Amino acid sequence: FCFSLALIQTPSSVLALKDSPAQLTCAMKQNSMDHLGVFWYRQPEGSQEFQFILHATPMNRYTHGENFKDRFNVVRDAFRGSYTLSITSVQLSDNGTYYCVISHTFTLAFGNGTQLNVVNSLPPPPKPTVKPLQKPVKRCGNRDKSIRR
Repeated sequence: FCFSLALIQTPSSVLALKDSPAQLTCAMKQNSMDHLGVFWYRQPEGSQEFQFILHATPMNRYTHGENFKDRFNVVRDAFRGSYTLSITSVQLSDNGTYYCVISHTFTLAFGNGTQLNVVNSLPPPPKPTVKPLQKPVKRCGNRDKSIRR
């Protein structure tokens, strides 16, 4: 019996406007997470420490870390076999890399991580390049040289 613990997180990075929501998804490659719970951790930008956000069981029971109860929640998608971490009203202090983690028979498996970048304002879209309109070439005369009478 072989059990693969490859976790895939999507997207790999998120650019979010302050006070807007953000969603990060974790799924197991080639296997279902139906019978497994998931842990979520954050590694703040420029830090070596991991902060415990929450643990969600397959029975939809949650244990939140300190200071993470109000804006952090997990939604389990049994059809897709994934867990999505939802953050309402992201703040600048939420910047960092988020990891999902599962535990199975004394083995820990980490997802590939999702980088969350929270900004006060989104960058402006690129300005369109404007090209002058070309005047159509006017052709005069009869194109059909044979004249029927």
